[in-house]
Amino acid sequence: MVEKKFKFNLGASINTISSSGGGGGTINGTIANTQVAYGTGTDTIGGENEFVYDDINNLLTVEKVNAQVILEIRNESGSTINAGAVVYVNGSHASGKPLIALADASDNAKMPSFVVVANQIGTGNNGYGILTGQLNGLDGSAGNTVFDQTLTTADIGKTVYVSPTNAGRLTIVKPSGLTELIQNIGRIVDFSGGNAKIEVNNIGRSNDIPNTVNAGQLTVNSSYTFPSSDGTSGQTLVTNGSGTLSFQTPTASQLTVQAVTDESVLTGDLVRFLQNGEGGTLGRVVNANASENQSRDVFVSLSTGAIGSTLNLLLNGSVSLNFSSSIASTAIGQIAYLSTTDGKATLTPPSTTGDVIIQLGTITNASGATNATIIFRPQFIMEIA
Repeated sequence: MVEKKFKFNLGASINTISSSGGGGGTINGTIANTQVAYGTGTDTIGGENEFVYDDINNLLTVEKVNAQVILEIRNESGSTINAGAVVYVNGSHASGKPLIALADASDNAKMPSFVVVANQIGTGNNGYGILTGQLNGLDGSAGNTVFDQTLTTADIGKTVYVSPTNAGRLTIVKPSGLTELIQNIGRIVDFSGGNAKIEVNNIGRSNDIPNTVNAGQLTVNSSYTFPSSDGTSGQTLVTNGSGTLSFQTPTASQLTVQAVTDESVLTGDLVRFLQNGEGGTLGRVVNANASENQSRDVFVSLSTGAIGSTLNLLLNGSVSLNFSSSIASTAIGQIAYLSTTDGKATLTPPSTTGDVIIQLGTITNASGATNATIIFRPQFIMEIA
């Protein structure tokens, strides 16, 4: 065969090859500038608008790709790395190829994985890692060293992650340990004959924080340290004022003020403020009485005192209240009213002309004594005419 050689440029026609000694043919075709030549038929070349090469930026543009996107890598870890292993960048080589080592979801320094190894690579050798695309022939049978589990056809479609248990392996169980990282490598798209095919994607990143938080070590805004264990039902978090939080059983909310008494008062008595024209010292308190029109606004004394003593007065909240008679446990849930007995409560609302009806709140605990616990929220109802 005698071959004639010609120099040609893109856009030129090729139509001359002579042959002798049996067989022969002609390759004909025309392609435009920047198009990449390919065989459009037997002995024919051509170009395609979506298959072009930019020789300034060294960029090949292709409309569709049905292949793996791979990266050349180098193994100098001291051990052979098998196909299907997930690896991270462990350094650089003089050739410019990244050095690799087995990724481990339990070790932040060995994450994230950046490729899945496409072919077995002996130590001191180069190989390829898949950035995206399908990888077939991964052993998923019992005792395999690619996955943490033995796979079945039921696992098709499941997500695979970097294992936190075996360095370099894949797992279909999402890592959940306190310090384990999560990296989604891709999905199992087929399983047959003991071999799995995976679609590799999402390479190169993992979650930035642990899956769960050890509350005993959690500090928020450098100010608040949370307890290391849960509290009991109904408890709330309370601060000690120095940034340490703890669980405590809430106490009944109470809103209080202080006042000076103008007569003797017992803890749990109902009191009111003196008004102009009543005598006594304005601004002081006396025992309230439903027979007195001035008793429309009442409070509970939280302390005992004689004339001139300073008392703590409850405006609302849970409190033990003095009654004019014994209160049995059957009264729990009933409404208490201001009594016509000085400073006391009653279960029976007043009914005499001129009396005021003051609803004090709901009884929450009683045991047959002359005092009972109520949720104190006083409300003037009416004056009996």
